[in-house]
Amino acid sequence: ISAGGKTFQDGGATGVTLGDVTFIAKTALNSPGVGSMIPSLAARLAATIATGGRFSTASSVGVGLSAQQRLTRNLYAHGDLRAILPLTARDRQDLAMKRSALGGTFGLEYGLGPKTSVGAQFDYQSSPYEKTGVRAFDDSYADVTFGISRTAKFFARQMVIRFWGKEDVNLNASSGDRLGPHGDSDFQAGISVTVQLDEK
Repeated sequence: ISAGGKTFQDGGATGVTLGDVTFIAKTALNSPGVGSMIPSLAARLAATIATGGRFSTASSVGVGLSAQQRLTRNLYAHGDLRAILPLTARDRQDLAMKRSALGGTFGLEYGLGPKTSVGAQFDYQSSPYEKTGVRAFDDSYADVTFGISRTAKFFARQMVIRFWGKEDVNLNASSGDRLGPHGDSDFQAGISVTVQLDEK
């Protein structure tokens, strides 16, 4: 990928490497009762550490507000709005970073049993880069994630293990554009683990 005589990405976008590592803290802001029409609200704080791998971007912090609402006995809707603040002026590809970027998520989760659920989620984020002249970096981007979650106990603490697959979506794509914001592969898969620290 090149523009104005400068090469941003050279070679294929395949391979396996360590990407960014993100730590997330979340705290509840209210406690609506069962069957309440008021959604559960929570504040979130995230810290992303760039590992320097091939698909890594830049270290950043993020703040956001998330909500969850029960729609039926087994179906829940959830979403969040967030702001991302890069900690460096340039990423590992020497691209200039904006001071902030905005994002949002909407998803549905269906309970298959007391400990297992499946879900789908749509995620949107504005570009964190200053203007480059390359649509793959300048355009806002999105992805769709499908996953299955399982609740278990870990040293008397509740733990949620989630297996997921994610497909990048370019809302303004043309035939020559790359999908994804920073040269990552079109499809990704992974596992996330959440441990509840309090007793609620």
